[in-house]
Amino acid sequence: MGSRAQLAVLLALLAAILLSAFPYFERIRSANELPRLVQVMSLVEQRSFAVDTPSRRGLALGPDLARSPSGRVYPNKPPGASLAALPAYPLAQLGDGPPTLRRLTWWARLCTGVLPVLLLAAVAWGRLRPRYGSLVASTAVGLGVLATPLFSYARLFYGHALAACLLYLGVVALLRGRASDRTRELALGGLLAAAAITVEYGAAFAGVPIAAALLAPLLRPGLSSAQRRRGARQLGIALAGALVPVLALASYHWAAFGSPWATGYHHAADPGFAELHGQGLLGLGWPRGDKLVTDLLSPSTGLLVWSPICLFGLAGLIRLARQRGDWAGAARLQLGVFAVILLVGLGLSFAGGWRVGPRYLVVALPMLLLGFAEFVAHWRDHPRTGVAAVLLGLFAAAACWSLIANALAATLWPHLDPTNIREPFGAVLIPLWRGGFGPYGLPELLASGTTLCLLLPVFAGLGAVLWASAGVRPRVIVLPALLGAASAALLLLVVFPRSLVAHPKSERNLSYIQSVYEPRRLGPGRASPAPSRSLEPLEDL
Repeated sequence: MGSRAQLAVLLALLAAILLSAFPYFERIRSANELPRLVQVMSLVEQRSFAVDTPSRRGLALGPDLARSPSGRVYPNKPPGASLAALPAYPLAQLGDGPPTLRRLTWWARLCTGVLPVLLLAAVAWGRLRPRYGSLVASTAVGLGVLATPLFSYARLFYGHALAACLLYLGVVALLRGRASDRTRELALGGLLAAAAITVEYGAAFAGVPIAAALLAPLLRPGLSSAQRRRGARQLGIALAGALVPVLALASYHWAAFGSPWATGYHHAADPGFAELHGQGLLGLGWPRGDKLVTDLLSPSTGLLVWSPICLFGLAGLIRLARQRGDWAGAARLQLGVFAVILLVGLGLSFAGGWRVGPRYLVVALPMLLLGFAEFVAHWRDHPRTGVAAVLLGLFAAAACWSLIANALAATLWPHLDPTNIREPFGAVLIPLWRGGFGPYGLPELLASGTTLCLLLPVFAGLGAVLWASAGVRPRVIVLPALLGAASAALLLLVVFPRSLVAHPKSERNLSYIQSVYEPRRLGPGRASPAPSRSLEPLEDL
């Protein structure tokens, strides 16, 4: 099978998994999605970024809003995700009757979640394949998409998946442009990386390691004047590309809030949000120890609970970064981006509300794809029997845990409220699965559709791990991999949920989720779509 066919198979499998379920619950009125959806409608109907006019439809937009000095209301987040979702509104209008909120949400999630993640997967596979081969590249991409919280955000209109895609594509283009000295790739890299800021402000801090990587060649002793000119030219081209989205975002701030430096967070309409964002630099202070627990170790929100496979990605990045050459430089840059975004998250005065894992770290998760590939390739190409067996057992266990955890959340309920649960698996996700609850998509069509939606990414991810292990003798890999995966599944589904005392409000929280769950259950294998708000044009209201 040729390389293009292999990539097509990978993308088709990922698309089938991502589109197999549509977890949508209209009654919760997601404060992260609804203001952006209304902004999309406002841009199409009114040619305006403000959302106060479309709110005449009676939609309660929640607390994620900003009020400008002129009194207009805007989402408190940058407008990049809304711009990317502009095709969603005319697409939602296709068919009979006016569009519904559910239909608009589906198209917006496709535009800003599913499609960007598929693009990210294609670029990452093309980047990794020449060095590691198709097997390892496919494994790294599959794990990066399905075994991390990126899986959940690929199915949501939160902007995190889109920002992660833009930042990763920008870093890859900059690395290629620096190696080939191509003006177009350097400018494109700067533009794409900076465009991530128009979706998520926190992506701006990735500019620190990116700038350091571009400046480093200029600071080496013994460089010729020609080499220094080349480095300075590359830095200037990348900066020129980055200025395009930065200036566009500044223009939006100026038009909406009266200053290029004023963001929606400076004008938060909700008093509680205003207090949080008023601390330090828009809510950003020095890293705190309690946030280290919240973002990495907490049973409800920690990255190492949701995705322990990330430890192996970091190990692979560190191993490659200690070597020499262009790939080592790439590893150091991507490790730097991940570390900086992690440190920024540890200094935030807010954690992100309803979420799966540490939301603000999602933008940097694709940086671990290179680490996954390096780790897999190292033990695959050095099959010392004992060491390979232990490493594969641990790797398979971490992969299985991560795949199951993220499949549960992405399929059943990606809006977890950590204030009311101590761990989400026994408190929310497993009870929903056992209770026969399932989202739109395959669960509407098949009695076992929910289980199929859960098993498909798990089997795909574990199959990729075994597939990539073909360089090691089968008798060395099969037993450790199966034991590791089985142990992880047992720990996650049985032992871990019973190891913590339930939150006092856990039962009430689950009852609320069940009360708003869609589609409505009528019996075994049968579901009825709940009614969705009709979005008539404003002139018809």
